[in-house]
Amino acid sequence: MTYDQGTFYIIHVLAIIILSGLTFVAFANPVEAQRRKVLMASGISSLLAVIAGFGLSGSFKYGFPGWMIVKLVCWLGLSVMAGIAYRKPQKIPALAGITIALLIIALYMVYFQRFSGVGTNWRRRAKARPTPQTNAGGIGLRHCGWQPNPSPKMKPITAAGN
Repeated sequence: MTYDQGTFYIIHVLAIIILSGLTFVAFANPVEAQRRKVLMASGISSLLAVIAGFGLSGSFKYGFPGWMIVKLVCWLGLSVMAGIAYRKPQKIPALAGITIALLIIALYMVYFQRFSGVGTNWRRRAKARPTPQTNAGGIGLRHCGWQPNPSPKMKPITAAGN
């Protein structure tokens, strides 16, 4: 992880923690006197979270995989919870449960379920396949001991590299 990636990661995680905390502050005490401050701070932390998240995505060259779409939906849901808490204080217990579920889903998506067939993984495998240009001068992935996944369309690799 480079310096920029580490910076994006720290900003992203801290913004999500602050956004979650502010959301639960709104759930705990939805008083009109502090509404403006809480909503402004939660909006700023929400904006920081999404900017840093896309910064991480760009620095890791993820593209736009499926797990990121799920995280965007969770981010959007988490971003609106504080505002809904001030408008409908009678629904705070249900909103708190939904908020916890959104946070758990977002954490699960990024750390455990990266949709291995979608997004970055299949692009990296496609780029790693040898092409006639990479094997033309005797220098290429076949001479490094790399073997592609067996496929009915591919010819088996012989010792001569043909």
